[in-house]
Amino acid sequence: MVNQTLLTALRGYDGENTQLGDTFFTDAVKATLSDAVLKFNLAPDLFVDIGRLPPKVTDFATLVAFLGEIQDLLSKKDNKTKNEDWEVAKDGRLRLYKLYVCCIHALHAYVTTATPPSYAVTPRAMATNTCNHARSNVPEDLGGKAKILWEKTFASGNPRTVKVMLSVIYFLRPSPAAGNNNNNNNPTGTA
Repeated sequence: MVNQTLLTALRGYDGENTQLGDTFFTDAVKATLSDAVLKFNLAPDLFVDIGRLPPKVTDFATLVAFLGEIQDLLSKKDNKTKNEDWEVAKDGRLRLYKLYVCCIHALHAYVTTATPPSYAVTPRAMATNTCNHARSNVPEDLGGKAKILWEKTFASGNPRTVKVMLSVIYFLRPSPAAGNNNNNNNPTGTA
């Protein structure tokens, strides 16, 4: 079905000689456009992996507990079951597990290097710097598949990994109210 009314109107609009003017794109029009941009992402959602975390993950301790649940499922997986047939892989938890475990290891390696990084940076810069460090410093004891996973996780230009790293840093942040760390296993506020 063709929307003939709209086509006729748009053909007429295309032929108009009047100018839009400075007042055409009002704040209301810009807000309408902004709402549409948020609704219809042009680029992939860089926070998609974080959005897959269950609501019970609110801090570092609950993240570690959630990853522990997946680790437990991994230990019970029948080796005869292919990943594409395994519910934990099909629903994305396996990928999420691998991504978060890589990020936790990378952050630990970065902040415990012989020459620790400067912490006088924004959270986003810390996440980016950590991913850059991980890309250049593949753990030596990784096996073949694990090394490939690490390299793909921290490949240059992987903004989703940076956002996951940002979430790990976020979960470790000091609590604004109490001056404590949100990590329930670390009540002193030191990471």
